[in-house]
Amino acid sequence: MSSKSNWLDHFDLHVSNDVYVYQAALLCDDDGADLIKKLKKEGVEDSGESDDFPQGPFSYGGGESDYPQHCDFGVRCVAALKLPDGTKIGAPLGNPLTADGIRDLTGAITVALHSHRLQSRLIGRMWNELYKDSLPSDLDSLTEFKGNVKHDTIDETMLAVVRGKLHGTVDKIYDDLNHVYAVGWEGFAKGRSRFSIWRTTAQPDGSFSDLETVHLPASESQERSPEDILRELIENDAWSGT
Repeated sequence: MSSKSNWLDHFDLHVSNDVYVYQAALLCDDDGADLIKKLKKEGVEDSGESDDFPQGPFSYGGGESDYPQHCDFGVRCVAALKLPDGTKIGAPLGNPLTADGIRDLTGAITVALHSHRLQSRLIGRMWNELYKDSLPSDLDSLTEFKGNVKHDTIDETMLAVVRGKLHGTVDKIYDDLNHVYAVGWEGFAKGRSRFSIWRTTAQPDGSFSDLETVHLPASESQERSPEDILRELIENDAWSGT
């Protein structure tokens, strides 16, 4: 099941690959061009210095950076990206990222999966789409969620789709760029009957859906770490037939 919101299919129309630099700010192509027209009408001449007059346009979103760049005019940006929650952010500039930037963005996207703020989850989905060709695979980005996992409960981002369907104990939560996983046992103590892995998928609108479950007999799971089991399941696409 996919989300009814398909805004990510068209958000790239707001990406400004040509940018201007003005007074230490990065401006999208539209804002830079508009500001140049305004300054010229006011009689301001191009001194060749970005402190006085917008310089550019520069291609590739202004060049390589350690983090995704957005137009610094923010919500005032004429090409601002309107998110499904009604908020706006400055136009994405689509700049390439350094190796450190890719690593940090990978972490930021997975953190956004667990955010209580819808805007943060939406921006995470947008960055994931924008940089998908540079980001690691789901398997390579898999990490253990370090939030609190209480007995018989799981991360709140999964509660809406899992509530009422969970019968057992969740031991750990993992995530990657596109999913949240809960792993644990059904049955308790010596009565553990099987090892279960629940997966839910992050949707473009910031919600989670498509709850899928894989069960393994206890005999196949007791001597292995949950992460090893999960990695093998991801590598084998174990959810494709659920």
